[in-house]
Amino acid sequence: MYKSAIKAEMLYDEGKINDAIELLEKYVSSHRKNNDELIQVHEYLLRYKKELKLDYIAHIDFLLSCDTDEIFSDTIFNLGYALMKKGETEKASEYFSLFCERVADPEHHAEIFGFLGEWEEIKPMLGTFSEKDETMDIYEKSNYGENIEVLTEAEKECLLCVSFVEEVNSGGLEGYFSTEYSKYCTETAAYLEKNKSVIYPEILRKAIALFPANFDFSDVDATGEYLEEHEDVLEKFEALETQIYESTEDIDSILENLEEQIK
Repeated sequence: MYKSAIKAEMLYDEGKINDAIELLEKYVSSHRKNNDELIQVHEYLLRYKKELKLDYIAHIDFLLSCDTDEIFSDTIFNLGYALMKKGETEKASEYFSLFCERVADPEHHAEIFGFLGEWEEIKPMLGTFSEKDETMDIYEKSNYGENIEVLTEAEKECLLCVSFVEEVNSGGLEGYFSTEYSKYCTETAAYLEKNKSVIYPEILRKAIALFPANFDFSDVDATGEYLEEHEDVLEKFEALETQIYESTEDIDSILENLEEQIK
């Protein structure tokens, strides 16, 4: 997360959403050259203005012109939804398909980021938008991490690695630790390391170390309560996330190899 977005989030957390918007608008007006930080600023303006029911079409137009590799998963969904409302269903299908590919549990992700209503609206149409990814079978088979014991060892390894990478790159470490997959965070770090990832297991282990020794991750609600009571941990999460976002590690190849092994 870039400095401008971090400052805006601090204002947002203090209930100063209009001040956060003003801060980001100033950044946009003084930075015309397209870069990763400008993209993130437009994403945050889209989130905040959408929440306040303000006009955010300018941010939609800007983000539609950007490389989707640099855009958050919730933004990908919002862009698809905006295109659908404009009647551009073919283009919208590309964004909805990408959203479903990026996140382990689309419905849970939609709930976290406040667009569950829009998700429910387009869910019946998903069959017309894209063919289902074969690897999604392991998510359904395990009931999205709740019954992971039904998976083979290879499926479990794939599920935990893919879900961590997808969650941390869309909802950050806080988002990851709110999912059922975080129950197996220690195993996930070992699996990632086994598959020759460097930055992802390192960051996950550092995140785990921010909890008390022998912390019981088996109760996701208790994990969430702990994080709510320890904002300092969330701040440290942000520093760790930055290291992931700035990494050039080819994690996609690692995940593709894992998915190939279970097909």
